[in-house]
Amino acid sequence: MKQKYPIVEKSASIRDALKIIDSFGKRICYVIENSKLVGVLTDGDIRRSLLKGSSISDIVEPIMNRDFV
Repeated sequence: MKQKYPIVEKSASIRDALKIIDSFGKRICYVIENSKLVGVLTDGDIRRSLLKGSSISDIVEPIMNRDFV
């Protein structure tokens, strides 16, 4: 079953988040923990993180935006 929203767990890899972002075409995904929204992650957040030396296999938690509206 296809997901209704672009969602990843905070323990997901950057690669997993990129797959979700790409499949939805929205340039953003929502990061959850125990079914609760804890952050957002954009393709720009990922790009900046990779340029700073992150690996595509790193988890999304350190690079997600916790200060969202």
